[in-house]
Order: sequence, then C-alpha cells, then structure tokens
Amino acid sequence: MPRLSDDSSGGQPASAYPRPRIFQPLRFVAYCFFFLTLRNILTNDYRGEEIGYLRTSGLKDEQIEQFVPKTQEERLIMQRKKAVDQVQMLREIELLKEQVHELRMMVFNGTDITKTKTVTDGETKLSTKKEQKQPIKLDEEKLLQSSEKERS
Repeated sequence: MPRLSDDSSGGQPASAYPRPRIFQPLRFVAYCFFFLTLRNILTNDYRGEEIGYLRTSGLKDEQIEQFVPKTQEERLIMQRKKAVDQVQMLREIELLKEQVHELRMMVFNGTDITKTKTVTDGETKLSTKKEQKQPIKLDEEKLLQSSEKERS
C-alpha cells in the first residue's frame, strides 16, 4: 500500500494537520515590515517637508531647486503661468500705446505727432508725419531769419 510522505521528511507519513514551520513567523514579520514601509512612503510627503525645512533655514527658491528639483507638473504650471503673463503683458502694452497716443493728441491740440524712426547712412533721425513737419520747418525758418537779423 502506498504511503503519503514528504521526501524531505525522511519517509515519515504526511500529517493531516501541517506542522508549524520556522519560516512562517519570519514571513509574517517580513509582510508586516513591507506593509508598514509602503504605507509610510505613500502617506508622508518627504519632499514638502524638505522644502519647508530649507525655506525656514533661509535658502532662496533658486537654491532650494538645486537640492530638490521641480516635478514635471510644477514645470508645466510655471510654463503656463509665463505664457499667460506674457499675453497679459502684450495686451497691457497695446493699451498703453493707445493711451500715449490719446495723450499726445490731447496735449498737441488734435495734431497727430506720431514719431517714426528713419535710418539713413547709419544715423538715426526722428521724423514726424507731414501734418507736423511743415509747422516745424516754419518755426525753424523764423528762428533763422530772426538770428540773421540780429547778426546784421
């Protein structure tokens, strides 16, 4: 008649109730250690604690970034913020240009004196639109005539 036995047990018959092995308590301790370590890693924010500690020690954000680099998500947020700021700045510049133009119109009694730069022979000269060129030339001519009269 065949006997149920474990080859490693030296021919002893198999038991209906397994005997406790020495590795079972050790395996239980290993599972507990793994579970507690995993829970600790997932629940604690070590990165935030490190950044907080470095800020309280007096380091600036640029120096902190050398020790604790920004995550990909933080980089994307910064890029989006810069893009929004740039668009807003361009809108403000256009608004300011319009306001400057309106102020010039108010100061110079409705004459358009928008100045444009012209480059000739490596020199930069300021010229204005035709509306304002002629009165300036007339004023210059009057000044020249008055200075010539004084000289003679």
